[in-house]
Amino acid sequence: MTALSINSRSMNALSFRAWSASVLERISLQLKMVVCIVALVLFQLSIVGAVSIQLISDIHEEQMGKRVLGVAHVIARMPQLADLIKQGDPEGKIQFLAEKIRRDTGAQFVVVGDHTGSRYSHPDPEKIGMTMVGGDNDLALKQGKSYTSRAVGTLGPSLRGKVPIFDANGGIAGIVSVGFLEENIEQKIGGHRITVIVLILVLIAISVVIAMVLARSFKRAIFGLEPDEIGRLFKERNAILGSIREGIVAIDQNGVITMINQAAKKTLGLSSTREFLNQYIGDVLPEKDMLGPLESGESQLDCELRVRGPGYGLCFKAAETLWIN
Repeated sequence: MTALSINSRSMNALSFRAWSASVLERISLQLKMVVCIVALVLFQLSIVGAVSIQLISDIHEEQMGKRVLGVAHVIARMPQLADLIKQGDPEGKIQFLAEKIRRDTGAQFVVVGDHTGSRYSHPDPEKIGMTMVGGDNDLALKQGKSYTSRAVGTLGPSLRGKVPIFDANGGIAGIVSVGFLEENIEQKIGGHRITVIVLILVLIAISVVIAMVLARSFKRAIFGLEPDEIGRLFKERNAILGSIREGIVAIDQNGVITMINQAAKKTLGLSSTREFLNQYIGDVLPEKDMLGPLESGESQLDCELRVRGPGYGLCFKAAETLWIN
């Protein structure tokens, strides 16, 4: 059973590979180029987009943290606040002051508590007198530090700034907590996230258009042929050039040999096993005026040339020497 199972998996893998290869062969070169370019752009933009969104989130949260901490510092430094806390705030002035600041600053909550964490203000008046929740007051109440934290309060998860309230003697009289709910922060960040995503989609659409134009231009440059067609034509060309009796030598505009068949090697007395491609024609045939058409720009037909110099004594007529622009 194990051997049969392994053989079955192997056959399935081979069948899948064969199917994948056949599908790829049927896809045109133009489509392959478009898919590859778009995939590369999509990969790059995805990384840039993810990093950008994360940076935007970090920067926005950092700004919100500084904002809530700044508001908390302003409230904690109010000279009458420590006295009101020590007096028990019988007239509810702290609640009135905290709510006014909350509305003016746009914060979700401004909570003032005494040194035990008992509330003197809260967006929900029914929570006044209860102990502050979240478990993040110790650094302010015990060590007198100012900081930002994330915790779950009565209103839900929030980003909050914590600042201790000092009395005239430097003792810790209470704490100020100012914060924004996580859902509100996420909504603000979400707007920036949508902007980045829309920008990425626009860039992807532009890249698709550019990829299609480039692929079409490339396809025109190779006369609309597919790679397998080019390979077949190249093999046919070599077979034809190798079978004809006339010698053929082709050079580019720099005088470098780009093609030479066996008949040409035999006629010119060159080694049949040596490779002459990409060599300068003057180094291979120094006595031949092969560069004439390149310099004049005119075709030369039926030109009689002497091979291997006067001492060799063999002459031939070039069937056709053409200038190809």
